[in-house]
Amino acid sequence: MFGENDDPIGVDDGPYPTDEETAITIGDLTADQMIKHFECSPKEFVERSFTGDQPETTWRKCLYLEWFSHRNGRVVIQSTRLAVQRVGERAFELTEEQWVEQAKQNSEEMTYFMHQIDDTLSDESPDDDAAPDPPTR
Repeated sequence: MFGENDDPIGVDDGPYPTDEETAITIGDLTADQMIKHFECSPKEFVERSFTGDQPETTWRKCLYLEWFSHRNGRVVIQSTRLAVQRVGERAFELTEEQWVEQAKQNSEEMTYFMHQIDDTLSDESPDDDAAPDPPTR
């Protein structure tokens, strides 16, 4: 999936990561999140914001993809500029209770992930009691 002005990124020939490096935990995935969208270029948005001129924005649905991995940390792709096309009908919709449970699971995943980062940065063993057990599903 590419935006209007994006070119596909070339793939190199290796070295290839191990399974442990590429294992991911899925966070939020949605095309229904509402965020502010600005009509000007990102460069113009930053320049105008620094001069105190608030660029005009509108609320739009965006594509939001979030996942966690040992190799890349927390990864988020969030854009109103990518074309999203629904294929088929909506398969399900979460109830309010399911949304609450999903938010709780995502929070637990983020907490566990942040403890792993802290352990790595402080050279502690991941087997120490400082990090909680991984979230279970």
